[in-house]
Amino acid sequence: METWGAGSFENVIAQLWLIKLVDGSDVEPLVQALEAVKAAENEVPSPLACKAIAAAELVASLNPDSKVSLPDDISAWFSKKKLRPTQDLLSLARDAVERVGSESSQLRQHWDNQPRGGKEWVRLVGQLKCELEYDAPRGLIGDKSWWRFWN
Repeated sequence: METWGAGSFENVIAQLWLIKLVDGSDVEPLVQALEAVKAAENEVPSPLACKAIAAAELVASLNPDSKVSLPDDISAWFSKKKLRPTQDLLSLARDAVERVGSESSQLRQHWDNQPRGGKEWVRLVGQLKCELEYDAPRGLIGDKSWWRFWN
């Protein structure tokens, strides 16, 4: 896996996912990235984990008290959407980050084997978990569309 840092957007997989996201017109890929981690059996593959961490970072940036710093092009695209997450989306993002940070994640295993950066990655994942601790309205119960995650 090609990385240049421990940050959420500091790997090729996350960068390619972000490019695809901003080239599109909707935020469905964000929800799909988080749901893919939830659906993964046994180990969470690194590509899914990288996308989910990037997606969770975007969700965290919607926290009114967020200190998340998004790349400029992503920030501009995301602010145009004027989205407010629901509690369902926050829960999905929290669960994905928890799973990516666990021993069943290939991304976690990758960082555990790095002489440098492993502790930084764990710290950043912990910080992301904190950024996702905010309240949002409840979504529509029983709605199967990805729109249930947004107000």
